[in-house]
Amino acid sequence: MPFYQFFSDSNKVSVAIAGQTEISVDEYHLIDLMDMLVHDMHETGTPPTVSEKFSACYDRLKKGKSTLPVADVVAILPELFTHLEYLECILNLKAPRPDAPAVTATNAIVGKDTCDLTQVMSGLRFIKKQITNLQKILCEKIDDIDKDLFDTKTILCSKFDQTWTILDNLSVSATCDLSGVFSVLDNLTVSATVDLSGVFSVLADIDQDIFDTKTILCDKFEQTWTILDDIDSDLLDTKTILCAKFDGTFTVLDGIETDLNEIFTVLDDIDQDIFDTKTILCNKFDQTWTILQEILQAGCPATPLDSDDIVGGVIALNTEGINYSLCENVTADIIITGSNVTLDLNDRVVTGTINISSSDVIVKDGKIKPPAPVSLAAANPGVTVTNASKNTRILNLFRYSW
Repeated sequence: MPFYQFFSDSNKVSVAIAGQTEISVDEYHLIDLMDMLVHDMHETGTPPTVSEKFSACYDRLKKGKSTLPVADVVAILPELFTHLEYLECILNLKAPRPDAPAVTATNAIVGKDTCDLTQVMSGLRFIKKQITNLQKILCEKIDDIDKDLFDTKTILCSKFDQTWTILDNLSVSATCDLSGVFSVLDNLTVSATVDLSGVFSVLADIDQDIFDTKTILCDKFEQTWTILDDIDSDLLDTKTILCAKFDGTFTVLDGIETDLNEIFTVLDDIDQDIFDTKTILCNKFDQTWTILQEILQAGCPATPLDSDDIVGGVIALNTEGINYSLCENVTADIIITGSNVTLDLNDRVVTGTINISSSDVIVKDGKIKPPAPVSLAAANPGVTVTNASKNTRILNLFRYSW
């Protein structure tokens, strides 16, 4: 099952979390998706910028692990879903948005259980190609105009250079007496008309050519601005569509978060129920052991203890399964090494200590008066229970005041 399609279904997420703590990499193509994300970042020249959780998951999979914890996968979902919008080559990773057009609609860009951005990417590539072609055409036109102006300048400069050369080479030398001529000339009235219409015609043609060139350039630039406006509008429409797509994605993610919160609430309730059940059962079993002990004691007569049982200042209880009952106050240390032993002090006082090193022992209903301490640090315990003793209970036993 594709990873994106699985996580678009909140019911399946609930089943996954309730039934397992880890997700199979091979089943949901996680390593493929994460490889593509890292690869695309390197392809665009941008260093990979991912969260520490994503890096930890990626390293775990690269080391040969085949599963990831569910909690870790949920944590890196926003990064995976964000990158999926740019992977046009992956056509089976994302389920359709609830508000997407139907597959049969004329404006549909989705297929069965997929979200295909091929048309959007194709449109963007066509716009990029048109901009590139327009730029090339404009550059060629401007180059042609620049060349024509340069050629015109070269021709004009050449013509003026020839004129200056001719004028510079003119030389007049006169040795005759022209005074008479000048006298005559003084009396002459000369009227001359120079026809410059041809010069003005040429200048008018040049002016018209320059004006036409300006008009063509302005027209080309107007068309350029029009095309750029259309491109800007197309890009705005594309941005609007993509924003709508992402809004739908975030809506799905919000739904997933809500479902997870409800799951955790249910799990908390289940945990509390289990804890309450455990508490009730433990209480019931404690009562059961108490009843069984009382039944056992009622069925077994107690063995009396008194001063005659003291040997060397010690009363030793080393026989298994015996109930003892103290008949008088005694001054001695009581050492219990037999298991399943019950010692009932019958509200008597034991001046000394009680040491227990066996299991399933009960000492109850009496007072203990250990030796007075010589200092606070050297205080003697009234009852000592060793690590070897298990299921030992001390009931209604009080320390006697000195």
